[in-house]
Order: sequence, then structure tokens, then C-alpha cells
Amino acid sequence: MTNAGATMQAQDHTKARALVDELLAEFLGKNAHARDLSERLAERTGTRLADWVDSIEVPLTARERARFGAAGFAHRPAPGSPEHHAREGAGLPSLILGNSMTVRVGVRVDSVADFLAAWRLEHPVDGEPFSQFRASLAFHGQYADLHVVERHGYRGFTPVYNSEHQRLMSVRHAETFRRRHRDFGVDDAAESRGVEHTLRMVESAVHDLGRDWACDLFFAAEREYWQRRCRAGLAQKAAQDTLGLGWGNHHRHVYRASERTGVGLSALLGKLGFKETEGGSAGAPASRTFEQPVAGIVVDVEAADGPAGEVARWCALHGESLLQGGLRGLVCRAGITGHGGPGVEPCPIEPKRLEAAVSRGVLKEAEAARLRAEGAEGSIVVRAGVRGAV
Repeated sequence: MTNAGATMQAQDHTKARALVDELLAEFLGKNAHARDLSERLAERTGTRLADWVDSIEVPLTARERARFGAAGFAHRPAPGSPEHHAREGAGLPSLILGNSMTVRVGVRVDSVADFLAAWRLEHPVDGEPFSQFRASLAFHGQYADLHVVERHGYRGFTPVYNSEHQRLMSVRHAETFRRRHRDFGVDDAAESRGVEHTLRMVESAVHDLGRDWACDLFFAAEREYWQRRCRAGLAQKAAQDTLGLGWGNHHRHVYRASERTGVGLSALLGKLGFKETEGGSAGAPASRTFEQPVAGIVVDVEAADGPAGEVARWCALHGESLLQGGLRGLVCRAGITGHGGPGVEPCPIEPKRLEAAVSRGVLKEAEAARLRAEGAEGSIVVRAGVRGAV
């Protein structure tokens, strides 16, 4: 695993992070079960509670409103939360002014049901199965409650109505994305066929579910495909699943694209509601960053740096990230440095890809022979400290 905490830190969110840390520290002092979760997170996954927090709700007072404003949190009303505040671009949880004297911390998970099952809890769940928003109480404290939150392309704080037909279609499109064909060969038109095939799938999902929900489902499938090819990612996910968390701490999805698929990948991201922002992958000068704010997905696209550059070479050996290669990497919020995990292992390269790479001049025959025997570095997981200290 790679630790990239320093490179992922924004430069102007110090006060905002300090406020979040202070609120979480106060909360943990009042909820013993949350402290237990925090300790298990550190021990098993190398993450902190702050890496998972979706929102923090505190009692509505003039003092708290002033604290939010002083830390740079702007008032951004959201469904079910008229006093919702956000610090744009900081990668920090939402802050909410509520009408209750109880502080509520929401933890983002892939599945509320999985979390409750892992902790042997029978609390009721708000929101229908397979809908866009589900939430449940996890642990009571002294006027300090921990909740778990599951989102699928929805930024509100109250269950959204999704018809039975929509929920059924979400399951069908999720299955379609998970089992989509990715290997279209190595001829000059292979990538075009693959991109067109994927675009049709995305367009169908957007038509049935809207781009935000479709985006969430598409990237869940992308993470699943990637972790099957990345031993370190699989190990991190397995550790997080012991606590019922899934990939609720995902931060960035890193793609690599040759000149043949770059335009198609940009078109796909546009259909899913992404907008280009600043701040690409560290050490990747040709990287572009795209964000889908409603689905909470960030994508870094590392573009080809010439026919024999690192990105073009990786795509030639493994396939385009959008197709057979899968994600180059997943950046997850994991603020505890030095947490052990499997290192990057070489992946076997298909003979047809080695032959095509030699014929296109990407590799020399001697190097192809070595890679045929040894394999080449494939996908990675990056642990990034992007929040405070709690």
C-alpha cells in the first residue's frame, strides 16, 4: 500500500478540520460504543472515525452557528436538513444545526443492513431496501448518538421515495454493470467497440434512474472489478467488511486512458454528471480530475503521455482502465500511517497483449519476454490522510 497523506491535504481548510476534530472528540467522550468502533477501526483497518463521517448534527444555538461560519462552513439547505452547512472542496463531513439536544454523528457505509448484521443490532432502518437513502441508529450515548447512513446518488437527510419499479431497475442495472463485457480484443478498433458498449449501458441506466443514482451504481461495480485484480485492495476491503463498512471511505477513483479511449471516457463521465475540477493525481502531470458532487465520486484520469510513456505502456499491458484493465487505483481515506497490508504484486500479462505491444512499438521483444515470465505492476490501493486527527 502507498501512503499519500501529505499530497492529499488541502491548504486552506485548517480551521474547518480543527472544528470537525473538536466536535468528534467531544462526541467520543460521550459515547462508549463509538469509542469502541473508533478503536477497532484503527486496529483492523488503519482508519479513523473521521475517515467515515458523513455528517455531524449539533443543537441549534447562536454559538454553534457562529463556529460554523468562522470555520468556513456555508449554509447549504438540503432535503430533510434546512440547517445543513458544508465546506466546499475540503473533503469534510456536513455540519447540521438540529432541534434536538442530542449530538448525532452519521457514519457512511455501503450497506446499513451489513453494518447492523456485523454488530448484531436489530434497530429499525429508515428507507426501503435498494432505495437511494437508508439510515439507522447504531449506538446510543449520553446525548450523543451514532447513526449509519447509506447513500446512492442522494445528498439529502431523509428517505427519498423510490417506486418499486425504480428499485427493481436499480438492481438490474447494478447487475449489468457488474458483469459487463470488458475484453474486446487488441485490434485498432477494440477500444472503440468497448467504449460504445459501455456508453450504451450508462445511457440506459441514466434513462431509468437518473444520472446520480446511475453514477453510484456504476462506480460500485468499478470498485468490485478493481479489487478482484488488486490483492491489497481486496485485503483492505475484507478488513473493513469485518465491521460492516464496505467502501464508505472511498476518496478517488484513478483511471488510465490511452489516446484511443480518452475522449470516450470523458463523454461517459459527462453523461454521469461529472464536472472537471482542479487537483489531479500527485506525480501525474497529465492527470485531470472530475467530480460528481451528488453521488460523492471523484475521478482522476491519467492521460497517455506519448505512445511509449508510462500510461500508454500500462494500458497496452493490462487494457484500458475503462475496459479490461480496470481502475489503476482506488484512493481511500485511511489516516493512520504505517498500517500494514499486502504490497503491490506483479500481474500476469496476456500473450495477445504482449504481442500487440511489441507490434505497436511500445515494448521491445526482450522486455516482452521478461514481462511474459515476471508479469507487470497492475492496480494499487492508496491510503490517504485527508482529514483531521480523530
